[in-house]
Amino acid sequence: MLYGRDPFEFIKLSNANLRHQTEYELRSKLIQLRRMYIPASVSIEKLCDLMSDSLASFAALFRAVLILYGEEAPVAKPDCVRATARRFGLDPDPFEKIFAFRASEYVPPLKRKQTISLRPTWNRSTALFRW
Repeated sequence: MLYGRDPFEFIKLSNANLRHQTEYELRSKLIQLRRMYIPASVSIEKLCDLMSDSLASFAALFRAVLILYGEEAPVAKPDCVRATARRFGLDPDPFEKIFAFRASEYVPPLKRKQTISLRPTWNRSTALFRW
């Protein structure tokens, strides 16, 4: 806005809307990740690219998750992921490894088994939302 009154000055946003949108986005990203996993599993480089791209998408959504749980959400994506991992008791190690090779743009010489061990594990006990 360069000039004049703020047209959104009196608009109230509900956390219910944020919750529904965040749930939708998280489910969509998880389905997309599962769908893309098999084609990417033909090479370690493709798996690393998929994990790196997926983590960036999930990190953006984790900020909304933290806000929904009434916590201060960090601005930086790695900090959001760390805060989310702490909040929900997730193992932060796979996330840290993905951020490390993402920052260096270097794909480590991993074996297939090591690459698969990098992926974060999701189960009902660590679910971000109760379905």
